[in-house]
Amino acid sequence: MTLVVDELTDDAFLGGKLHCLQPAKGYRSGLDAVFLAASIPARPGDTTLEAGSGTGIASLCLAATVENLKVVGLEINPHSIELAHRNAARNGFEKNSAFVEGDLSRSFKNLEQNGIVENLYDHVFANPPFFAEDAAQISPDAGKAKANVMGTEGLDRWLKFLTAVVKPHGTITIIHRAEALAALTASFEGRAGGLKIYPLFPKAHMPASRLIVQGIKGSRAQSSLLPGQIMHQADGTFTPEVQAILRDGKRLKI
Repeated sequence: MTLVVDELTDDAFLGGKLHCLQPAKGYRSGLDAVFLAASIPARPGDTTLEAGSGTGIASLCLAATVENLKVVGLEINPHSIELAHRNAARNGFEKNSAFVEGDLSRSFKNLEQNGIVENLYDHVFANPPFFAEDAAQISPDAGKAKANVMGTEGLDRWLKFLTAVVKPHGTITIIHRAEALAALTASFEGRAGGLKIYPLFPKAHMPASRLIVQGIKGSRAQSSLLPGQIMHQADGTFTPEVQAILRDGKRLKI
């Protein structure tokens, strides 16, 4: 259920286990954030970092399904950071979460002032902007445009940052459009190996619309294309497997 108050919506995630505030207009987290969180192989006591954490929904979904987890989010939009702090507090995760403002394209000298340091996190992940500036129809909403449009640095800049902050042999996970597979694998090259490519299919016999790509820092293992997940049944409702992830917080085994 979603309530709209003062240009914010109060959205339920994980079957109501989480209630998070988001802007009523502009960029909003949804299914991708829940699936991204479900794909992280975190264990109790681990530390994670999300790049481009927005209002904190993916990180908080992860914290809600793995006990004693420390989640850190880096976000460029100060309004989103404010909402992430509110969402953490209203769901009881203020003590094991930190959301900080910062630009991952800046030097680490700037980021370290906010506690973002290299080789620290067990797992890092992101839902980066889907479109290149020269290929996208940019939204008139400034927040949505910034969230949806990749700057000139491209995916490679995001992977460079994520590789820098994750521990050796830690995991790096990205959710993206299926059309970005070539760019994703190229950006992972030389940084993480043992890639697991997990496609998300809208319906049976349809091409994948999303990919989850997960690699291990420093690994030289071969890549694997996995069977993936069909999202909807023929009548348009979610499959039972997807419902278990979205409503019950079931972990996604990649």
